[in-house]
Amino acid sequence: MITSFTIGGVDQIVPTRRVRFGSLGVTDELNERNTAEFALVDTSGVYRPQVGQVVQIIWQGTTILFGGLVHDFSERIAPGSGVARSFSVQCVDYTILLDRRVINVEYTTLTLHAVVQDLVTTYLAADGVTLDPTMETGPLLEHLVFPDIAISGALNELSELTGFQWYIDYSKVLHVFSQAYFSAPYALNDLAYWRDLEVTRSLGRYRNLQIVRAGDDISDVQTEEFHGDGKQPSFTTSMPVALAPTVRVNAIAKTVGVLNVDSGKDWYWNAGSNQISQEPAAAKLLGSDTLTVLYQGLFPIKNKARAQKAITDRIAVEGFGTGVYEAVEDAQEINRLSLATDKAVGLLRRYAQIPPTLTFTTKQDGYRSGQILSVHLLKHTLTGSYLIQRVEIATLSTTELWYRVECIDGESAAGAVDFFRKLVESGKKFTLRDNEVIDNLMNLDDLVGVTDSLTVSIATGQTGEWGTTPEFDEFGTGEFG
Repeated sequence: MITSFTIGGVDQIVPTRRVRFGSLGVTDELNERNTAEFALVDTSGVYRPQVGQVVQIIWQGTTILFGGLVHDFSERIAPGSGVARSFSVQCVDYTILLDRRVINVEYTTLTLHAVVQDLVTTYLAADGVTLDPTMETGPLLEHLVFPDIAISGALNELSELTGFQWYIDYSKVLHVFSQAYFSAPYALNDLAYWRDLEVTRSLGRYRNLQIVRAGDDISDVQTEEFHGDGKQPSFTTSMPVALAPTVRVNAIAKTVGVLNVDSGKDWYWNAGSNQISQEPAAAKLLGSDTLTVLYQGLFPIKNKARAQKAITDRIAVEGFGTGVYEAVEDAQEINRLSLATDKAVGLLRRYAQIPPTLTFTTKQDGYRSGQILSVHLLKHTLTGSYLIQRVEIATLSTTELWYRVECIDGESAAGAVDFFRKLVESGKKFTLRDNEVIDNLMNLDDLVGVTDSLTVSIATGQTGEWGTTPEFDEFGTGEFG
């Protein structure tokens, strides 16, 4: 039974009995806010919940079923009901505390743990958020820039960067973890207690030709020569300059500084600019003078990977056409051509196949999104590790809950983990994307086997009634217990 259901510190079951029986629903979805919704009835005409009030729901005295804040609610008074009001209430979990704080911060050469700890200490501790004391050290991060981004967005960036997942629990504890350390409490097999199993296969996000539009890589040393006209104050290189250039006039080395920062130099430059500017007071170059600029330029990365076997298999299944399913991914944070290649291949490893999605109902508690579920369903020829994406919780009776669990093949979900690790090892700086000038296309053949049937929906498992839910009129006063 639900032994405590408080809003703003006031129990809504004992003695008020405002919570309508059977109205509670909790949704836990990976990388999204957890939500709860329920209905209240107040016959006094006095009570009204408030947006932002703390909500805590405890099941059977020990399990926190939900913790968060009232996000919004609607209110109705039915004709002929006097002053009695009904409320439909929607709540969000403590992820909202991470959504509402915007940071502008830079980190250099820190571990993942150190970065997350600083975010908690500096921005979240005042709201009662703490960091899981068992968090792993995680990888060393060379360079991170979070420019005007919500803390939840920064954690999502770190998740993409490292492969670690995160969530904040109903006691305001922030958890950041590798998937290997977050297993579901039960396995799913032919003997486990479940019902209404559905196995679905869909084209969904399928692709077999992947384009990655990345950031800017640094070229090899370029050498360009220019001649003056006695008036020209600056010269334009073919590519934006990435690093401090070497400048010579008539083979004589000249001093170089940063434009609008340094002074007293012969020539000036700015990172990302094509302009090499002469000191304004200096005599301008003539047509007989030769300006030589040696520099490394920036070029935008655009890479392509192809899963040829997957394309061939699509042609065989569909019986016509090219079999090509093409997708474009923006990854401005990547500044190496090799990493763009790794990402394109990693995405194909994940999406150039049609993995099964499992959905089932159970009364076993302890499931939550992000967990790795061990699956051994011999009747469906399914075995392996699956990633739980979504858990829906609802009241089955006054003493029971049901859980609707959705998970995907963990092998495909983890297809880009190797890429994430390489990205971490390379160091990363989040930057804005410049205009594309150069397309650097690489064609790769990546052998990916594909077998699929588009949709299989199977209802099986134990049967029988799990309990009944009494019917109520709009202002029914049934309680949870």
